Amino acid sequence: GRVIQRPYEKGKRREYYLDHLRRYDDAVRDSLDAGAPEYRTLRTGRTVYGGGGIRPDVMVEADTAGFSVYYANLIRRGVVNEYVISYMDRERGRLERAYPDFAAFDAAFGVGKEMLTGLTALGAERGVEFDEAGFAASEPLMRVQLKALVAQRLFDTGAFYRVMNLAQNGAYRRAVEILGGWEREGAPLLMPEN
Repeated sequence: GRVIQRPYEKGKRREYYLDHLRRYDDAVRDSLDAGAPEYRTLRTGRTVYGGGGIRPDVMVEADTAGFSVYYANLIRRGVVNEYVISYMDRERGRLERAYPDFAAFDAAFGVGKEMLTGLTALGAERGVEFDEAGFAASEPLMRVQLKALVAQRLFDTGAFYRVMNLAQNGAYRRAVEILGGWEREGAPLLMPEN
């Protein structure tokens, strides 16, 4: 989709999105562009900056380290979903007996070597050549995502996000930290500026 508050010139799509990525990287380092228009909010009198879209009060860099080309190919070819569907067809009864609720599942279910071997073997059958370095880089993410997908099919969509957010989402974890220490970290973000 389009980035909020940014002009788009027809025929310059690549530049538009590259500028967005540059602004994100710069925002992480600098938190605001010099010369950006400033506005004061009505309720708290805080200064906000325009021209680059909505900028959060707290920046959390995206973690893309575990997303290798190999894992991307497994996802693009539908191998991950196909594997989980097949796994659930075989194991649903056992899983339902072993994990009557999400809490029990989350505490005890783990993605073992057998599941990873099954995933990579199915990938090879579907034309995704095994890449040892890519597998090693993505293994922690694969484990979390496989667990999340099993949780989704065993319980509901919310279970998927509970697994993924707690394990992988830095922004989610940071938000939980801020809410947990509201007086120290959250409330000051809403205080009027002097």
